[in-house]
Amino acid sequence: ELPEVTPAGVSALAPLSGLTSLALWSNLLTDELVAALPTFPSLASLSLTNNIGLTDNGLRTIVRLYGRTLTSLTLDFCYGLTSEGLKTLSPLSSRLNTLDLADSHVYLTDEGMRAISELTALTSLDLHYEGNGEVEIWLDEARRENDPNAPPSLTSAGVRALNTLKGLTMLDMDEWENEWSERQGNESLKVLLAPLIARGTLDDSLSFVI
Repeated sequence: ELPEVTPAGVSALAPLSGLTSLALWSNLLTDELVAALPTFPSLASLSLTNNIGLTDNGLRTIVRLYGRTLTSLTLDFCYGLTSEGLKTLSPLSSRLNTLDLADSHVYLTDEGMRAISELTALTSLDLHYEGNGEVEIWLDEARRENDPNAPPSLTSAGVRALNTLKGLTMLDMDEWENEWSERQGNESLKVLLAPLIARGTLDDSLSFVI
């Protein structure tokens, strides 16, 4: 068993002031530990894979610490985030070019998708899902269990919001199409994202797999 990471341990990274890339994976971080992170003036890439203790408050702190320099942010398997938290990324809108939310139960709502669509510098967006069972991420299944008649929080309007991301060259929405068709019973994702596809900027050799 690995020793527990403490705020003092995180603060010990301070001498590495020239860091441009930092990866803290696998439950190393909580909101408390994020608050203890040093300021890295040149940090461009931050990868926080599988930090289930990270919540919207921690994400807000990350933006405050590194919002002026970050160009790449990986938040895959960060199950504590929500669509509300995605709104805190707005200060990164002019420089963040890579956002990875794969397998993160961020409960993508229309508001969350609109928040993503305002990150106008994005060239790469990963929303794919690899988990077993139904795709609860964007259907807000937990909320609907309490009210079976409640409409899904993500609608066609939310998906269409991605069409404003004119610089996208990679969009990964693997495993969305089947669930979307079953639950929504309306337009396919390819129809909803037709303006984005028609622009011809997406690289078919990558992962535009809807």
